[in-house]
Parts: sequence; structure tokens; C-alpha cells
Amino acid sequence: MSMITLTVTTGVLSQAKIDGPGACQLAIRGASKDIRQAIKPASRKQLVTILLADRIRLVVGDPGAIWRSHNLHTHEQFDLLFALLALKPDAAMPFDCSILDTPTTSGEDPLQI
Repeated sequence: MSMITLTVTTGVLSQAKIDGPGACQLAIRGASKDIRQAIKPASRKQLVTILLADRIRLVVGDPGAIWRSHNLHTHEQFDLLFALLALKPDAAMPFDCSILDTPTTSGEDPLQI
């Protein structure tokens, strides 16, 4: 089963209070081998689209974190997930995960590909 484990850190919560939503990110604390390999090349210019729990579509542009700034088309889903994980800062939560697109160039809309 493909999995990814995410958390919101206390450091990110503190930074988001200062810098606003642009500082929000979901830290990737672990992933199954197939997910790790798929997101390893992720960058701002090489975006990977994932689906959590068959419901939540997110864009990964960093192999260590999922940034709100990479999820402009899905910010509502990102914000809800961020709020949920922020209820217990630094507590990791695993999710079933599948790769939808890997990688896309930053000029393309990963939700339309």
C-alpha cells in the first residue's frame, strides 16, 4: 500500500503567524518507497500531483514538504488539511497516497494535465 506521512510543525505554525499563509507547509515525515521515488525529483519547476485518501489532491514541489504556494488551485483542500494537522503540531498522520502526475513543468496547470 502506498503511504505518505505528514505533519505541521510548531516552527511552521510560528512562521505562518509572522509571514502569513505563504509560509504554510505540510512536512513529509515518511513515505512508502514508490511515493518517495516519485516525489524525489519534485521542485518548483518539476511538480508532482498526489491524491491523499482518494479525496485530497495536492501538488508537491519539494521532496521534503508540501507548500501552500504550490497549491494555488487546491488551496482550500490544502488549508483544511493544514488546519486539521495543526490541531496536534508535530504529530505525524499517515495517509493512503497515489501519484496522479509526475513530474510536470511549472508552467502547466497540474490539475488540467
